[in-house]
Amino acid sequence: MNKHVITFIILLFVGCPKSKAQIIESVKNNLVNGKAIAYTIEEITIEGKSIGDRFQTSNVASFEALQGDSIIGYKYHVRKDLIHPRFHVPITIRLNYDGNVHVKTLDSNPKKDKIATSRKKIEPSTFRGDFLGQLPMIVDILNLDGYTLQAKTDTILQKVSCIKLSAVDINRFAYELYINKATLLPWLLRIVVNKEQPFIREYYYSDFKNYDSYDSLLAIRQSIARSDSITEAEETEALGVGDRIPNWSLQYTDGTPLQMNETKGTTTILFISSIFCGPCRMALPAIERIHNTYSKAKNINCKVFYPYDKREKLVAYMKDKEIKYQILCNPLENKEERMAVLSQINYGLPTTMILNSNNQIVWIESGYKEDLEDKIMEMVEKISPGN
Repeated sequence: MNKHVITFIILLFVGCPKSKAQIIESVKNNLVNGKAIAYTIEEITIEGKSIGDRFQTSNVASFEALQGDSIIGYKYHVRKDLIHPRFHVPITIRLNYDGNVHVKTLDSNPKKDKIATSRKKIEPSTFRGDFLGQLPMIVDILNLDGYTLQAKTDTILQKVSCIKLSAVDINRFAYELYINKATLLPWLLRIVVNKEQPFIREYYYSDFKNYDSYDSLLAIRQSIARSDSITEAEETEALGVGDRIPNWSLQYTDGTPLQMNETKGTTTILFISSIFCGPCRMALPAIERIHNTYSKAKNINCKVFYPYDKREKLVAYMKDKEIKYQILCNPLENKEERMAVLSQINYGLPTTMILNSNNQIVWIESGYKEDLEDKIMEMVEKISPGN
């Protein structure tokens, strides 16, 4: 055969781009190749159109196929770091499954928790939650295992040349998986649960690395993670009867500052609430009546404190609920002080405190019942007879 013809055929073969099917198959091979794989995710969640309903989570994940495991077929470790979208405190969540035990740990201030579940008692919903946006879900979408393909198109997103797979699951939730043609790895997964509300999750993938074994991956995981250990700070116990309220630096919703020491010399009724707490909303009429009852008393202070909620959200909440009295919030500017305050009031919501003239706690009641007003007035009368 003419050597020029042979050269042309070789060049034609080499220069021929891969088909979509070939690219998808290559991606599957890269993800499921018998080795342990680690990667990072920047997760963005959009919940509605209100202020502050968009938040970000950083993930570091490690997966390896687990031969003989009839439940899920993987062992894995996932670490998630985020700032709680409502309480505004740092949280680290770790999810670990070794084929025998599933362990979920939560590290935050003020709450720390650890739940271990044996293999036989693990609910399927546990794995579904763990796998959201993770490697097993990506592999299932690529294999159309539980998903129906609606479209397969070439596209460019943020200057990245991709193949976009559009699919839906049994609940008709929409999944858009973007495959980077250059790296032959996932680049973005977008899950749209509700377009109108909306409720959308986006997962941006990077730093894919293979390791010979899961154990070796865990040993050197810190090379791709910020740190897999959390500094064990000394836990601050919640305040109790007999303790003095610290001189917290708080702020009213109109921007006026308040130092808690300013309430010394009077009896103080302190309500601790949250926008997202149902019983707190039930207590609103009672709080208003108590506030009105003591608003003109010279030696009685009534303060309403929402430590978990942003000032701008509280302003909207007050307008919606027609709240006439001022509400105190926990300023976001001072992170350390904010965390300390949350640690010191780690109660159920709502919680009502009564402080004597030295800001010493003399009574605490958590929860809301219809007799709350009577209890408060009885305690106030004992501490400050005749008001």
